[in-house]
Amino acid sequence: MGGFKAQLPNLQSMSLSGLPYVHSDAGGFSMTDKDDPELYVRWLQMACFSPIFRPHGTALGPIEPNAKDIASEPVFKPEPYQSIARSVVEQRYQLLPYNYNLAWQQTTQGQPLIRPMFYHSFTSDSMLHKATDQYYWGDAFVVAPVLEAGAATRKLYLPEGKWFNFYSNQPTEGGWRTDGVTLQNMPVYVKAGSFVPHWDALSYGSTQNYKSTQPLTIRYYPGATSTSYDFYDDDGENPRALKDSSAHQHLRFEAVAANFSGILVRISAKNWPKGLSRKIVVELPVDETRNRVMGFERPIVRLDVNGKKQPLRLQFLNYPQARWQQFEYTFLGEPVLMEFKW
Repeated sequence: MGGFKAQLPNLQSMSLSGLPYVHSDAGGFSMTDKDDPELYVRWLQMACFSPIFRPHGTALGPIEPNAKDIASEPVFKPEPYQSIARSVVEQRYQLLPYNYNLAWQQTTQGQPLIRPMFYHSFTSDSMLHKATDQYYWGDAFVVAPVLEAGAATRKLYLPEGKWFNFYSNQPTEGGWRTDGVTLQNMPVYVKAGSFVPHWDALSYGSTQNYKSTQPLTIRYYPGATSTSYDFYDDDGENPRALKDSSAHQHLRFEAVAANFSGILVRISAKNWPKGLSRKIVVELPVDETRNRVMGFERPIVRLDVNGKKQPLRLQFLNYPQARWQQFEYTFLGEPVLMEFKW
């Protein structure tokens, strides 16, 4: 695990030094005498939240007959490691729109994809300088890789405010905490107020099938303050899409702080190709048993869109294992105001 632990300071320091597309050799890449499937899984879990997702192994047999060949592909790992690795790969591709947006932020604003815990701090919170074995992935996620073999717990630090467990949607407050972990997961949290776009990768099977005209699902993790999120997408073909207004989309999502009446979400277009329509699916995390919005303990009973009542529906999604209140809207470029009412 020593080489794995060393990746955390390397990735963060290189990111701050102006090298945005950094990675570690996921799974390890060294002369070793044995395969370590647990290390492989833990490394892939971290690499899922890194600029480049690429497993490594060794294939030195033809050169060094006494060297141990260690496969880089998940298919050659025993169960349950193979299935866990598969779920990590699926998770990586479901976050494709979020990750692509990070690339846009880096290109247009110079922001790193991996960010140290103190990167977004405007306070004198000294704990953020001590939590060096974890990091931000963009501005929404805090990722705390499991760095010890056979670990049953992981200690981590969350900045002040409310956070949602990425896998269960359970809300929690900032501060030092110790989470129980299994081989299937590591601590990943989403900041309250965040918008996280994702793609139904399993339905389409390949990034070659991804189109900027397909439905866009964006998850809003409700917060107590007003927040906004700029989303960029393009046709994937025009190398000058950033400068061609007909080749890219630029949406702004805004949320007004949840209050006694409900949650307000605004969608507007900073750039929208003429004649384009795209289905946008907005999701809110809700309790699995009482269908109440996580963190607010109140059910959404009505939705008004631009002042008109609209139907709501609940959907149980396989990943993460959580329930969501979901609404679909065909966006044509005109501003939309969604009022989710308690």
